[in-house]
Amino acid sequence: MKKVKLFYAANKNMGDELSKVIVEELFHLKVEKKITVSSDLFAIGSILDGTVFNKKAPAQSVVKMILGRTNRTPVYIWGSGFITNDTEGPFFYRKNIRFRAVRGKLTQQKAEDILGEPIQPMYGDAGILASELVKKELPIEKKYKWGIIPHFVDKNHPAVETLRENLPNSFVIDVRNEPKDVIREIAKCEYVLSSSMHGLIIADSLNVPNHHIVITDKVIGDNFKFRDYYSAFGLEHHFTNIVENDWAIFSEKFMKETYEVTENMVEKMKEDMKNSFPKELLND
Repeated sequence: MKKVKLFYAANKNMGDELSKVIVEELFHLKVEKKITVSSDLFAIGSILDGTVFNKKAPAQSVVKMILGRTNRTPVYIWGSGFITNDTEGPFFYRKNIRFRAVRGKLTQQKAEDILGEPIQPMYGDAGILASELVKKELPIEKKYKWGIIPHFVDKNHPAVETLRENLPNSFVIDVRNEPKDVIREIAKCEYVLSSSMHGLIIADSLNVPNHHIVITDKVIGDNFKFRDYYSAFGLEHHFTNIVENDWAIFSEKFMKETYEVTENMVEKMKEDMKNSFPKELLND
């Protein structure tokens, strides 16, 4: 099996774990985890901020700049995004950076601002391919009316338990479980409420209507990554702060009226992500 040097964050986070599994299982590559300046591929995650010269950490950035600028091998961006609109930098560490897909239009704009030239990537987060990992098991029988997916920084907030206690037949899904287990659990739900972006994306992949809930201000980026993801569909980002709003707002009627991602949108993003995967990494 051919190897690929993939960058992903060290945290046991759903998006980072999913990145490795999707690259290995759907594209039949053996993943080697590498740092930003020596990787071949950036995939799922808000990880592009770490590829840009950081004026606030000049010593660390100079080391990365030297290592990155002397590495002339291509690095491919496949569905990655920025985490915040505040990222500024005169340049990317890697000179030979090739944008095959970015998470959304906001990431495209930031990349173009840094590069000083236009790019023409596909739009999408590779997490949209999550359903492909359990394709042989689909359809999975519904077991829960509501799936509640807190971002790991929100997991212990009392509002999560309030939702679980009050929404009928609801189940809290831990995003730090194994990726395929999380996918299966989401597939068992009729509706999903999630403060984790990849909880929402996996639900989209499975055509499970979902809604972004905000629980705390601990999720970094002021919703930039969410706005970025929905821009790929040409949609506005909508969310509900469940600390400031009553849980009773959530109903089947609410979900049908607010969920705008269609099956056709999802299928197009899946095809775009498959087609934009860098073929250079597949060929010997």
